[in-house]
Amino acid sequence: TPLRSLLCRPQSALDMAFSIGRVIAAPLLILNLCLYCFVVAIAGWAINKAINHGNGSFTVVSYNPATGYFVIFSLIAGVVGVASSLSGILHLCSWERNSLSGSSAAAFIAWTLTLLAMGLASKEIDRGGHRITRLKVLEAFVIVLSGTQLFYVFAVHLVVANGSYGRQRTGTTRATEGPKNTPVV
Repeated sequence: TPLRSLLCRPQSALDMAFSIGRVIAAPLLILNLCLYCFVVAIAGWAINKAINHGNGSFTVVSYNPATGYFVIFSLIAGVVGVASSLSGILHLCSWERNSLSGSSAAAFIAWTLTLLAMGLASKEIDRGGHRITRLKVLEAFVIVLSGTQLFYVFAVHLVVANGSYGRQRTGTTRATEGPKNTPVV
């Protein structure tokens, strides 16, 4: 199946023990990727509508003063979230220590930007006013994404906190190291 090939088969008992993290992280990652794509599409539509039918203001889609900031930050959070999800997919395929730092940093940055957009969504909901249905859906997606992205970050880091992690790449040398299996003098 495609999901099994994405998750790759564990090669040792240690890998099998820590593949639980992959089983938890993979559905969250795919869900986040889909939700971030929807956020980018809806926020992009709102910006396009504001530019085409207004004078650059968001009064075309809402009379709420927080709408413009919310849509812009949602678009930024969505684009960073899509990039983070793609980085996470590459990390799930390799599931090595070397790919963890970049993937987890991207996921954390996407989560913080999503929290910023969620705060603006809360402000927009609090201010009220007439909002079209697409903006209400965008608000809901951003609020849900702030939780699912946090769970993804936790899923990746809980595996690391439990002990050794994945496979360590061997056979690579650096300029300061000697050849493989040769002590550096």
